[in-house]
Amino acid sequence: MKKHLSSPLLKGFVFLCLLLPLPGCALKPDQAHENLESLEYFQRMDRQDFLAKYGFLPPIFDSLMPPAMAELPPQYQTAFSLFLRFDHEMRQIQAEYHYQKMIDPSTYVQARKTLDEKTYHSWLKRLNAPDLACQSEVGRGWSGPAPEYLRLRRKESATLLIYAGGNNGPEGPDDESESKGLRRHLCQAETQAELDALITQLRG
Repeated sequence: MKKHLSSPLLKGFVFLCLLLPLPGCALKPDQAHENLESLEYFQRMDRQDFLAKYGFLPPIFDSLMPPAMAELPPQYQTAFSLFLRFDHEMRQIQAEYHYQKMIDPSTYVQARKTLDEKTYHSWLKRLNAPDLACQSEVGRGWSGPAPEYLRLRRKESATLLIYAGGNNGPEGPDDESESKGLRRHLCQAETQAELDALITQLRG
């Protein structure tokens, strides 16, 4: 019979594994199936913001990110969200994409696609890799466009929020990292490329 994560001690170990690079922390496939819920890659507006604006739902403001200094002129600013929901029963991923130019709601587009089992396993492997997130020291006073974020949600675990775009950008994204002048960011250039490729595919 397949064993599940029922022991409080084991659950505590998995929680620490999600936060700290402890030895032996790589999740096994069955543990990944039980834990990984979704990944979102977004800038300026996340999926909930788009749904609140265009989905006739009550407003949700849990992650509206203020733009950084030295932003592009408003007519060139865009917002997007790529949301991947993992369906472990069907071994599929439900991909959902939203996009618009900030000052022109008529540019809003959305797309949805079901990704197959091969893609499902590929993303599980990527997102459970021990080198998913890195920390780098950054200089104070960085200015540039609003950062792009990755939000990884797992069952019964703290949500992991990191920056996309490697080590070039502001400190953060949490207060502790910011206070130490550290940047927590995506470590895998291949994963960044796959996210961008998937957006291109969804936009057609």
